[in-house]
Amino acid sequence: MSNNNSIIYNIIHNNHYGIYLESSTMNNITGNNVNQNFNGGIYLEKSDNNTITNNHIYSHLNEVFRSGFHWMRDSIADAINLRESNGNIVLFNTLHHNNCGIRVTSSKENGVVGNLIYKNIVGIYADYMYDPTCSNIFTHNRLTNNIEYNAYDHVDCSKCNKYCNQWCFIYDNITIGNQYGDFDEPREGCRDSNDDGFCDFAYEIPGGKLIDKNPIASQLIEANTLPSNFTEGTVIGSWQGTVDNKETWTGIIEVPANITMLKIRLTWDDPINSLALILFNETGEAVDASIDEDYESVEVFSHEVDMKVINPVPGGSSGKYFWRAYVYGYYVFQGAQSFELKAYVV
Repeated sequence: MSNNNSIIYNIIHNNHYGIYLESSTMNNITGNNVNQNFNGGIYLEKSDNNTITNNHIYSHLNEVFRSGFHWMRDSIADAINLRESNGNIVLFNTLHHNNCGIRVTSSKENGVVGNLIYKNIVGIYADYMYDPTCSNIFTHNRLTNNIEYNAYDHVDCSKCNKYCNQWCFIYDNITIGNQYGDFDEPREGCRDSNDDGFCDFAYEIPGGKLIDKNPIASQLIEANTLPSNFTEGTVIGSWQGTVDNKETWTGIIEVPANITMLKIRLTWDDPINSLALILFNETGEAVDASIDEDYESVEVFSHEVDMKVINPVPGGSSGKYFWRAYVYGYYVFQGAQSFELKAYVV
């Protein structure tokens, strides 16, 4: 029952729960490695408006309750469990080898966005106990190789006073759903006749009557054509390096005069690891910072961070002022992570 706390960069394992919040609000749970806890990874009960982002949660499996629908309703050992908890943000987490990747029960208006959820018994599971589970948004999640269901929504929409759960969301006038490993290829019914990266037909969410109106096709992930404002220009620098956990790599960028935009792209190939990119301008001030956002490849799960600066002031290593790019090992699970950094100008 404590509010406005930050739980960040911890390794949490071999407990009853990894992280347990009850009647707590406005907390930040970021960058934690949560594994092998008996009752599950992160559990929120009656806790609203919290942020759960960029955590790696895995190896929470308990076979005791795995018996038909009873198991689905009552099992423990989930990666993230929201119970009677509203308005939380669950963003860019990697969840695997758990009973459920994300369970949402009797909860409303939560945003579940951009998570990598694979090799769980169930990927995302929405259910109710006392109150209906309504108005949650599930979008841009990658749900693959989950054993029983990639997604399951058991909510009766007639009990929702406002809105049912939404399994897609409109972003920059593009309706973005989720990728489902059992419905992302033509042989599974996902045809993409106009090559826009989305299936022509909706995906029926098991458990009820809800649909994902615009599920993501595997071709979209493979081609790295997820909606983005990043377009390449003329390459002015390319670097390769490695960073370990909490380690920083620095590169100097020669920014020429008379350009309209400087763009930086950082890519790496391990879905478990997260890198941050921090860009300093010619006076040594940080101009932007990002943490991994998009999944680039079905097989390799490459991650990337894109940044851009409009009308940058020129600077080079030979002069008094220069630009610097810092690559930070925000969360590197095991061994050093290799990466590629490219700078473009327009």
